[in-house]
Amino acid sequence: MGPTLYQVASHLQDHLVSLLQSTKSIELNAFDITAPAALDLIGKVAFGYDFKAIERGPDAVNIMKTLRHQNEVGVTEDGFKGTMVLQLLPWFSYLPLKAIKAQAAVVNYIREFAKQIVDNGQIDVTGGKDLMSLLRECRDYIYASAPAPILT
Repeated sequence: MGPTLYQVASHLQDHLVSLLQSTKSIELNAFDITAPAALDLIGKVAFGYDFKAIERGPDAVNIMKTLRHQNEVGVTEDGFKGTMVLQLLPWFSYLPLKAIKAQAAVVNYIREFAKQIVDNGQIDVTGGKDLMSLLRECRDYIYASAPAPILT
């Protein structure tokens, strides 16, 4: 993980230097700096997938937009109350409300994207040393060495 962390940090540094050199004055948002780097690091280390978040890749842009929206809504009083209502009345999440439909669309997008990452194991950028690949290897080993179940 160390080399990957260094690679992402170095890439972020290069991006920030080029950004600062291209303008005379700029306002930087910590979320806009750290979240893409974190997404790239998690993607490479855990899934063997490069989101290209620092370069604003399309998958990363969608995930970051979703995360930003959820953060903005979650820190409001209405967002807090809404979460409490959904916890107390789970059936409420099935009502055809615009906000609930939007949240369902986000969940479906992330699930579909995660399914693509799992299905396309060949995207691996770590040579099989990412967490997902190691877990798959352990699973395959366990299932290969386990005795066949006896059906009665």
